[in-house]
Amino acid sequence: MLHPRTHHHHQQQQQQQHQQQQQQQEQQQQQQQQEQQQQEQQQQQHQQQQQQQEQQQQQQQQQEQQQQEQQQEQQQEQQEQEQQQEEEGFL
Repeated sequence: MLHPRTHHHHQQQQQQQHQQQQQQQEQQQQQQQQEQQQQEQQQQQHQQQQQQQEQQQQQQQQQEQQQQEQQQEQQQEQQEQEQQQEEEGFL
């Protein structure tokens, strides 16, 4: 009578071990998911950096345009002043 009981007890231990293995697998999966999330976050950060670079480029372009416009205005003013001087010279 004693032998089957110990045998039964042994089976229970095996089941417990099996459950523990499953839990470990689940933990590993969770770790993998976390790693994936971290990778995604890194990618997002990389995208943000790219966006910042693009914004900087746009700002530079705007500054260049403004400088060109200012130069054109100054040239026009100089030309007008020269014309006035010439007209006054004729008078």
